[in-house]
Order: sequence, then structure tokens, then C-alpha cells
Amino acid sequence: LDGDRDSTPGGTFSFWFRTAALADTVFVDKVAAAGGTGSLAAPYATIKAALDATKQDVSFGSQIRSYVFQPYTMVNDHRTELKLPDVHKVMDGAIDPFIEAYLKQQGGPGDAK
Repeated sequence: LDGDRDSTPGGTFSFWFRTAALADTVFVDKVAAAGGTGSLAAPYATIKAALDATKQDVSFGSQIRSYVFQPYTMVNDHRTELKLPDVHKVMDGAIDPFIEAYLKQQGGPGDAK
């Protein structure tokens, strides 16, 4: 990437995004001191640091879906509470109902929540 368009990789990159609220914004500044919190006053020094800060522990209870194979079959999406009885169809890649349920739950332009 050539931020200042001088035909040399690197340079200055200025990206600005509009957010719903300042509290929902994570700030990254490559000249900031390490150990920032992502706030405007103490930004993260790298994008990796910002992403690492959002990682959650992968443990029991943090899953998105449960797959039941015995004694009956069912897939339960814990985000949308959508339940499908054909676990084998889902395992073969039929995940569109989960995607659609999630998008409907999130809403979009023109959608009534």
C-alpha cells in the first residue's frame, strides 16, 4: 500500500469512519505508546492489538450453534434461537436459514425491528 502516493510502500494513511457513537469506536494510532485501551485518549498502537483485545475465550457456552446427532437430530442457533431438525443437511452446507435469520435479527436499512 502506498499511503502518500510516492510509489514507495508505506507512507501516511488517514482513514475516517463515521460511527453511531464515540463509545463504539476503537482508535488505532501507529505512533501511540503500546498498552493503549482503544479510546481516543489512549489508542491502540497496532490493528493487531485492537483485534487481540476483542478476542474472547473459546470455552463451553461461547458457541454459536449446537449440533445434536443422537437420540434425535437438531441444530440450534443460539444467537437467533432458530432450530432446524435436519442436522445432516446443515452439515452438508445448507446454512442459508441461519444467515437469513441472523440478518433479519440485525435489521438493515428499511427493516422494522
